[in-house]
Amino acid sequence: MGIRQREKKGENPSEADRREKWTDQVHHTWQIDGKEHIEISDGKAISWLQIADEGSGSLLASEVAEVEVMTQWPQSKACKVVEKAFKRWTLPQRIKIDNGLPFVNAKTRDIPTMAILWWVGMGIEVVQNTPGRPQENGIVENLQGTTYRWVNPAKYETPAQLQQALDQICQRQREVYRIRRKGDKTRKELYPMLTENPRPYRRHDFCIKRVQQYLAQFLWQRKALSNGRVKFFGKYLPIGKKWAGNTVAIIFDPELNAWIISLPECGTQVNIVPNKWINKKEIFQTIGF
Repeated sequence: MGIRQREKKGENPSEADRREKWTDQVHHTWQIDGKEHIEISDGKAISWLQIADEGSGSLLASEVAEVEVMTQWPQSKACKVVEKAFKRWTLPQRIKIDNGLPFVNAKTRDIPTMAILWWVGMGIEVVQNTPGRPQENGIVENLQGTTYRWVNPAKYETPAQLQQALDQICQRQREVYRIRRKGDKTRKELYPMLTENPRPYRRHDFCIKRVQQYLAQFLWQRKALSNGRVKFFGKYLPIGKKWAGNTVAIIFDPELNAWIISLPECGTQVNIVPNKWINKKEIFQTIGF
């Protein structure tokens, strides 16, 4: 389990290659993406967040965010949209996201957000797509354009009216729209598993040990500041002024529940910092639970 990239940097996979990497299993993988700078009739700019099932191509959710860009939308609100989808549908095996807020901080992409750690704790694999490669989330990216054309946001006077229209569009895309290349059948007809719930969502099933094992897979490198501290996970970890300016390696030890900081060249350990901020309480508070 881990955040992983689907392609090596510099590659340009064909459509066939991308589709080969996509699952054909219903509710195995969800793709999540936001669309920004959407104007309604009064000129107000809003955004929306969409969740699509990769296997069936179904639009599972489309939620209005009353902000012009997704970076302005609190992670807690975005997480509630995802939780609502979990309750409505199921827990997917995997979630695929791009590299921006509200789920990824573009400035520190190698540091998982609390939203990602929540998903990991629920037993979901998180795939963080290659930066600048939206085609890796091609199902939901295409649905963004389709949704925009079908709903025509400029017709609606309020975000609430637009939300009602989006809810109808989601249902129409799954249950009414007939796919000519699939024998004129709807997605609901083609994928009866879509309405089943093989992995029911229960918030209390969150397991911090999954999170700890996940963090133990990584090795981070950071340059020590002049005050003998290292900025990491939004905290300043002490290592001593004698190591100022040095690049240090940071790993997580799940048995100690601590961060081990060492010099990567020689392996000299410079400090062990107890983990006091990656726990269920902090994760749930950050995502608004």
